[in-house]
Amino acid sequence: MPLWRVQAAWSGGIHDPIVHWNEEDAKYEVEKLFRTWLLRGMESMARTMPHPEFQRILTESAEFIREALNKGDVWKAYDFFHEFQKQLDPVFSTGKSWYHMGTVIVEAPPGEGPRTRKRFITEKDFPEAGGTPLITLRGSDVRPFQRWTVSWRHLAGDTHASYFLSEEEALEYAATLLLRLLERAEAHALEWSFSLDPDRRRYAEEALLKISEIRSLVEAGDASEALFRWRLFEDQWEGRGPFARDPLWTQIGQIRIEVEPPTGF
Repeated sequence: MPLWRVQAAWSGGIHDPIVHWNEEDAKYEVEKLFRTWLLRGMESMARTMPHPEFQRILTESAEFIREALNKGDVWKAYDFFHEFQKQLDPVFSTGKSWYHMGTVIVEAPPGEGPRTRKRFITEKDFPEAGGTPLITLRGSDVRPFQRWTVSWRHLAGDTHASYFLSEEEALEYAATLLLRLLERAEAHALEWSFSLDPDRRRYAEEALLKISEIRSLVEAGDASEALFRWRLFEDQWEGRGPFARDPLWTQIGQIRIEVEPPTGF
């Protein structure tokens, strides 16, 4: 029977991996470590660090992890946390964010569990002792910290945003939203194809062709190009014809994906 192992580690020591016989018990263990230890540590560090940008990133990332846990998506929280730590490694003088913040590592059966795969931490991974400061100011040798924001604008105008630390995960999530948007757009265009208004019928004809084209791109795995072409289509109809008064997003919603510029501490 395949086993699940969960290890916690930080500067104060390395815990022996806890063995679980099933995924649910492993997820429970990981969630417990996040809620009782790692998230509290992130929020405490955010309050005490003198760098406002670092404080913001820590606070918002902790909120994202907590939101994923509240929705029962433990592995999403886990994957995000490890991508977050990978991007923070150069910020710390040791180059090892786990040493200062703590971490949890899951060893799962092949093809199961979280996407992130990491080996357990050993004593050899501890940084050499030294009097270096905890955090160093960002220099030219440190790669920028970037975050992808995928936002969904509802018909009522309110916007829900999700944050990702890798382009791949952001595009994967955006593709899911885009397919949902295309379903709405298709139903909307089909309804307008029977309209007595010639502008609405012309929009419907172009929209149905564009929806088919973009859906094919998403299904082929090219979410980036699909999002780009749909944005062009939206812009093409902005303020024109049937959307002179009410924009298209008020009829079907809207998706945006943005990359925050590299930030410095």
